[in-house]
Amino acid sequence: MENGRNSFEDFFFLFQVLAKRLSKPELEKWAAVSWGIWNARNKFYFEKIQVHPKAILDGAVVFLNEYQKLVAAQRNS
Repeated sequence: MENGRNSFEDFFFLFQVLAKRLSKPELEKWAAVSWGIWNARNKFYFEKIQVHPKAILDGAVVFLNEYQKLVAAQRNS
């Protein structure tokens, strides 16, 4: 390794940079899409099922919207 960093450190560094530059909604969407990409990668690796990129994005947006609704409902109860 050139600089002694591992993929976890690279990902954490990327997150820190994005957290400073993106608004909260943009960062939340980035996190949801990143999770969707990772989930699709695992589905392909373990199940040999390839998910269309639009389905990854759409699924991430639905997941994020549902999560935000649940958080809002808990705050209001």
